[in-house]
Amino acid sequence: QRQMCIRDSIVTVSEDENLLFVEMIQVDLDNKSYKVCTLKSSTEYDGSTLGYIYAHSGIQNVKSAAENMFSTTFDYYIDFQRDAFCEYFDSLGDVNYALVSDIKYKNNKSAVAFTVRMKAGEQVIKGSQAVNLVRYFLESNNQQNANDVLLTSLSKQMNPDNFANKDSLFQNLVTKSTTNITVRDYSAADDSITCLLYTSPSPRDISGS
Repeated sequence: QRQMCIRDSIVTVSEDENLLFVEMIQVDLDNKSYKVCTLKSSTEYDGSTLGYIYAHSGIQNVKSAAENMFSTTFDYYIDFQRDAFCEYFDSLGDVNYALVSDIKYKNNKSAVAFTVRMKAGEQVIKGSQAVNLVRYFLESNNQQNANDVLLTSLSKQMNPDNFANKDSLFQNLVTKSTTNITVRDYSAADDSITCLLYTSPSPRDISGS
């Protein structure tokens, strides 16, 4: 039986009807930890790709497909358009990410073309760079690195520095996305959110657990 202290969410990032990637997040309020798993839009379920499912029937059916694929239930869904996701990402403050090697990559074949040109080393990344990095790593079949990019931003969101901003961050989230998270959900979880922010939760990627 699923524990009440565990909350699962599914996040989609798209440009118009073109799904760019899916992020699944599990927050364990008891163990003060969270996990992330990313999926590319070409991930197949029941004869269709997640991208096709999103384009034709939206996040609700992507949510259902992922629930069946992973035998889980998502409490919440968050559907971002790319630009809105980038704005939300940037509102978290400086997000540092370390690249092991230089990346020079260009994709002109997908419906939403993108380019990644970044030097090795630790650097502050913007939301637009984060989106492109996740897509690059997923296309390179490097799911762990894709997970790490989003874990880094989640770590930034769940830390004491953002405690004073947690209400505005939540308002920003619901304004910039389509979600079933309500003010009541947020208020009910307030104590747990405070606890997470002040206990430096340990991030993990689901694919490696």
